[in-house]
Amino acid sequence: MIDFGNFYKLIAQKRPTNDLSSWLEILPTQLANWKKQNLDSRFNHWVNSIAHLPEINQPIEVDLTNGVTVKTETPISVGAQQRIEKLLKI
Repeated sequence: MIDFGNFYKLIAQKRPTNDLSSWLEILPTQLANWKKQNLDSRFNHWVNSIAHLPEINQPIEVDLTNGVTVKTETPISVGAQQRIEKLLKI
């Protein structure tokens, strides 16, 4: 199952560019409800897609306010970008 612990820690960190810490008050409940409502083949498919995303060890910037953007010191290759897009569009 998906462990959101690291994600919760990341959004708890207040940054000048985004403050998502208030989201921690409602997000765990929202995710639990979503999981209960989506226990069908789509959920397993999404979990499988997420499991195949490349790991980003040291993001230097994460923006979840205007979309999902993660920046790293080493750019992600074009091939990896295409793979990520394909996985997320399925």
